[in-house]
Amino acid sequence: MPFQMRDETAGVNILYVDNTNQMGLGSLPIAGQQLTVQGAGVVTIGGDFACGVLGVGATAPVEGSIAIPANSTATVPIVVSYIPTVGADAPAVAVSSSSVTFSNNTGATRTAHYSIW
Repeated sequence: MPFQMRDETAGVNILYVDNTNQMGLGSLPIAGQQLTVQGAGVVTIGGDFACGVLGVGATAPVEGSIAIPANSTATVPIVVSYIPTVGADAPAVAVSSSSVTFSNNTGATRTAHYSIW
C-alpha cells in the first residue's frame, strides 16, 4: 500500500513511498530510483549515487595533470560553491570558486599533477 504525506494547502507532496519501496521527498518517486528529491534521482535501487549527485558536505575531488608552458601559467576551470583546497607539485598562484591557476617559473614546459577538493 503506498504512503503519501502531502501539504494540501500548497498542493505539493512532502513524502511519498510507493508499492515498490521507492521514496520521493518533495515529489513522486522516479522509476528506477530508490530515493528522489524534488524530482531528481539521488540513490538508485542498487544503492549507488545517481547522476553524479553527492550528499551535503561530501567532497568532489578533481584530479589530473596540466602542461604549464615555460615561464607562464595554466588554469584549471572548476565550479564549486566555496574556495577549494589544492594540492599540486606546482605552485597554485590563484584559487577561486571558478578556477585554479598554476605557475611555472622554469625555462621549460612542466607537467603539473594536481588534486582539488
